[in-house]
Amino acid sequence: MADAADAVDAAARRARADDLDGILGLVGSFFEEQARLEPSFRPAEGWGELVRGFLQRSLADESYRVLVADAEGAPAGFAMGGVHVEPTFREGRLGYIADLYVASPHRGRGLGRSLVEGLMVFFRERACHNVQLNVLVANAAGVRFWRRWGFAPYMWRMKRELGALAPTAR
Repeated sequence: MADAADAVDAAARRARADDLDGILGLVGSFFEEQARLEPSFRPAEGWGELVRGFLQRSLADESYRVLVADAEGAPAGFAMGGVHVEPTFREGRLGYIADLYVASPHRGRGLGRSLVEGLMVFFRERACHNVQLNVLVANAAGVRFWRRWGFAPYMWRMKRELGALAPTAR
């Protein structure tokens, strides 16, 4: 089923099975950049096959969308997001942007904008009330990008290493 999110912009399109290798290369670069900002984001052994399987399932899932942005005849960026249903809250359907990445040589050309627009259309067509995402605090460029789109913090996500069970003195 084709929808408006498939053709929002010539730069962004719905991913196909023949895009998987290109997307996996981008995911690897994305993981490297994220791990430099937050070491706990280092990918596990065998991540490529796990991500390939996830992408294959996602391409067939109508509640999830994988988009790519091409440059010079190959994927230069990707975005992934899905619809999450939370029946206990009034705004029961929300869009969740799982990942957005544009390879550094292609940044600043509107590819990220096209990918986000494609996801926003996808979420609107599926009657989502709001869109949520996570961005690393250390990713200043990412925080600026999402703020320009109107995203704002509303919840803290916290972590700690599981060493001693007692609270740390601070």
